[in-house]
Amino acid sequence: MIRLPPAAVTILHPEGNVNFNAHLSALVELLGEQGYTISIVAPLRRFTQQSPHSLAQLTLLPPAVFRAISALTLSPVGLGPASAFCRLVFAKLQTRLVLGVDRLGVIMAALLGARRGIPHGMISYEIFFASEVGRRFKKSEIIACRDVRFALVQDQERGQCLSAENAIPADRLVFMPVAGRGTRPRPRGKLRSILGIPETKKIAVHMGSTDSWTLLNELIDSVPLWPDDWCLVVHSRYPVANAPWLASSREPCGRVFLTPGSLPTHDDLGQLLCDADVGIALYRPTFENAFTGLNLFHLGYSSGKLSAYLQHGVPVITNVRGRLAEGLLLSRVGHVVSAVGEIPSLLGQTERRDDETTQRCLSFFATELDASVKAGQFLREVARCVESP
Repeated sequence: MIRLPPAAVTILHPEGNVNFNAHLSALVELLGEQGYTISIVAPLRRFTQQSPHSLAQLTLLPPAVFRAISALTLSPVGLGPASAFCRLVFAKLQTRLVLGVDRLGVIMAALLGARRGIPHGMISYEIFFASEVGRRFKKSEIIACRDVRFALVQDQERGQCLSAENAIPADRLVFMPVAGRGTRPRPRGKLRSILGIPETKKIAVHMGSTDSWTLLNELIDSVPLWPDDWCLVVHSRYPVANAPWLASSREPCGRVFLTPGSLPTHDDLGQLLCDADVGIALYRPTFENAFTGLNLFHLGYSSGKLSAYLQHGVPVITNVRGRLAEGLLLSRVGHVVSAVGEIPSLLGQTERRDDETTQRCLSFFATELDASVKAGQFLREVARCVESP
């Protein structure tokens, strides 16, 4: 039996990586600045887990708790036992609003809130499509979304998908890009010093996942075709030991640099991006699982990687499409490619990042992505739930 701390807003976050999720951290900070107390419930992980705000309390549970609920809710048949299990584990929940992150989070939020008359909402980062996961698996999530007061999603494209897949009325959607708060320009020099990269080399950075959907294999293989004055810095989400192919012979021409350690939290990304002349973010739906199929095809404004580059003043090379791609081109803060093979010649036409380019990127982030600017509708919906009798 776990007694959660009393809070105005309780966030159920099964992934548990709030310190690596700039957008979720921003939401917690914004709620705290409004004076709300927040309880974040997550499984204990091996990476950094700290409260993002003084009014937020982080409760870390054994991962087995979340695995058990997940197993029970693989189909609607298990919702009854899952509800009983949640009532047993989470005793005397005292909150005005429960927010569930993604599928498991919103199912738990619905189960906890239903018996106590507590409103619940959804924060959507990943969209599961019934055509990929099956209707039986999807049904539990749809049931949990029947009474959501609102669902936070990134843009109209992803909103239409979430509305259709989860049967959420369009008027309950709240739109907000995946991004952190505030521009974060940093003095240059830190990355070059760590890796010993000479000033004569321009730097392209690839950060985050090293899975096949990022096209990193193809990107590294293209480096021998890059202009001689360019190098690639790869920063893995996890230590290189977990991606042995990166540490092997895939370092052509001595121009691929691997950073030590795992990906910093969003507060520390400046040391990685301070010397970057361009940030690379490529996406290829592989349809290997529910995360890398249609969820990636309908990427929209859900790329935290792109927003992090721009937040630090770094222009981007990407293959995203749609409104975001149009905005990047119109604002001259990025290049859009259709294939990795276009990157070598593109870099040949790309100059070192200067103050003017940096400022364009920061301005684009501040007006189009910044969570502090885009959170108005979300905060109004929270206030409507928390402050209503």
